[in-house]
Amino acid sequence: MMGHFGKWFGRHHGHHGKHRHTQPDCAPSPSPSYPPPAQATPAGGMAACPACRQRNDAAARYCQHCGSGLAPAHCRQCGQRLMATAKFCGECGSGLR
Repeated sequence: MMGHFGKWFGRHHGHHGKHRHTQPDCAPSPSPSYPPPAQATPAGGMAACPACRQRNDAAARYCQHCGSGLAPAHCRQCGQRLMATAKFCGECGSGLR
């Protein structure tokens, strides 16, 4: 018989050659990208906050629920679609805040 020291360092598996590697029953779900992009809804003129997902007026610069900055969905200069975390337009370089 081998002592605990040998088992801890992998010299004896305790199953006499049968390796039992158990896998969790469910795989971890992929993490959503954070923060999600702000979404503007054309019908209501509302935008979802990228931090708390609450609805705000489309013209608002800050979320009225959590205070996070709201980036415009499109650049005001060239119309390029923007990510919620963008500080500058990737197309024309204009500042967004």
